[in-house]
Amino acid sequence: MTKEIVLSGPTFDKLVVDLRKIIDTGRARAQAATNQALMTTYWRAGERIARERLTENSGYGESIMERLATELHADRTTLVRCVLYHQYYPKGVPKNTPLSWSHMRLCCA
Repeated sequence: MTKEIVLSGPTFDKLVVDLRKIIDTGRARAQAATNQALMTTYWRAGERIARERLTENSGYGESIMERLATELHADRTTLVRCVLYHQYYPKGVPKNTPLSWSHMRLCCA
């Protein structure tokens, strides 16, 4: 026969508080890591497109950007923002920034 463990009110409440803290901290860390990975991805995409100097050949660059957007199942505007993001931060993605790609999209609009 197994012995049942009974948690008293205050002990149970403390368990709930501790678990909430653990879960909330984990979620926040996961979100920050996801955000950092997304920002790095878009920065690297912008860097790669910038290497081709597509924006310098205005008409040609626009048609290539359209083709890229179609092939990548992305929005052309997103690709342009990736290039702008790379231009604004040529040394790389800012570390530990509270800003997300949504914020950067607005800055690059």
